[in-house]
Amino acid sequence: MPSTTDNLISQLQSKPSKKIISLIIPCYNEEVNIEYSYKQIIATWANSPILANYNYEIVYIDDGSMDATTENIQKLASKDKSVRLIELSRNFGKENALTAGLHSCIGDAAIMLDVDMQYPVDKLPEFAWEWEKGFDVVIGVRDSKKTTNIIEKFGSKLFYIIMDRISETNIKSGALDYRLMDRKVINQFKRLSEHNRITRALIDWLGFKRTYISYTEVAREFGTPAYSFGKRVELALNSFVTHSFFPMIATGYLGLFIISWSLPTGAIVFVTKYFMGDPFGWNVTSGVCIGLLNSFLTGVILSCFGLMSNYIANIQKEAMNRPLFVIRSSSYEIAQPRELVKYTFPAMPTVLEEAPNPLYQGV
Repeated sequence: MPSTTDNLISQLQSKPSKKIISLIIPCYNEEVNIEYSYKQIIATWANSPILANYNYEIVYIDDGSMDATTENIQKLASKDKSVRLIELSRNFGKENALTAGLHSCIGDAAIMLDVDMQYPVDKLPEFAWEWEKGFDVVIGVRDSKKTTNIIEKFGSKLFYIIMDRISETNIKSGALDYRLMDRKVINQFKRLSEHNRITRALIDWLGFKRTYISYTEVAREFGTPAYSFGKRVELALNSFVTHSFFPMIATGYLGLFIISWSLPTGAIVFVTKYFMGDPFGWNVTSGVCIGLLNSFLTGVILSCFGLMSNYIANIQKEAMNRPLFVIRSSSYEIAQPRELVKYTFPAMPTVLEEAPNPLYQGV
């Protein structure tokens, strides 16, 4: 009895034309990894019965490299027409480089990769398999991080814990940029125009039918990572700001908390000291009263900041200009704009003929 994999392969082979999968690979000063990554991808494609039923394009995005990255990509492109080069005018950052690749690719689906091949390419057939099963987004989830830096490991876990608590978007722990997107998802992603972005979070915000594939990160073979710890911290802060309004309005909650205890405490102290003659023997000094008053006023100020933050959050939502909704599929046909009705006017005669005057008829 044929297996499910055999059935899928036979279905793919029976199709009249092959689908295209675009591999999006951002690069910055990665001259030593260009040919290495190309060979890894080609070998994986050649040895996979599933991937053999797809065409591919390898889209390298040179993010303003200062070494021979561009020249090495051009050499590959001159030999293999499936290799594409997008050369950015300067270093815009990995997130913008990924965006440039997704905007330019022509595939029916796209998979984002790292040029150092720490995302294992032997998982590519599984991505294609899940895609053919009907999933629009296939997300790779990292089992473990290949690093001995305790701060990096702790920071990564802390980031996902905080994002899970405060973010409006559900971001799965260990889900990085290693993911496949169907063309319909890519088209919706291209509608998002905000500048401070984290690509994986925007894809999660879009939704769509998704599934997950676990993988173990591969150790880097050549070169050193260009994505520094400082850039990761900057990316995390941008994520907190663009995918959660909690940091903005947290001051308001803090102000309400301060008011909730400073106001009744201050009222009790004031009444017992100045109107009841201190019946409990608290011996509250004037300094304590001033401190409680200051605490209350601080709470009022923070509450006002929180109220203002709500207005600023609404402004930020409008400035990000995200679509109000995203349609995965619809039974309605896509409405086409009505064609303008063209009226053809009769040509004006060159000589106007006078109509006969009835008053002169018969004269």
